[in-house]
Amino acid sequence: MDVRAGPNGLGYGRLGMIVPKRLVVSAVKRNRIKRLIRECFRQRQSELAGLDIIARLRASATDHPADETRLRDDFLKGMAACRACVRGRRHHPNDTE
Repeated sequence: MDVRAGPNGLGYGRLGMIVPKRLVVSAVKRNRIKRLIRECFRQRQSELAGLDIIARLRASATDHPADETRLRDDFLKGMAACRACVRGRRHHPNDTE
């Protein structure tokens, strides 16, 4: 799973998900994956205030799409890395934000 983040200038976090149909053909499985990601995000939303998070399911993660623990762990690792990266950035004085 590929997780990206960026500041959104708001007081709350937002989540975007990409679960391609060509990787997970069954709509039931795609929706289950989205529910898992959404629940992980919801549980940590207070930590992610001011961030836009985009989670994209990659081909390597679909080897075992029913492996909920692996999907959850991949998403949480990606969120932690993004949070550390974005928080570590400094605001440049010439930015127009």
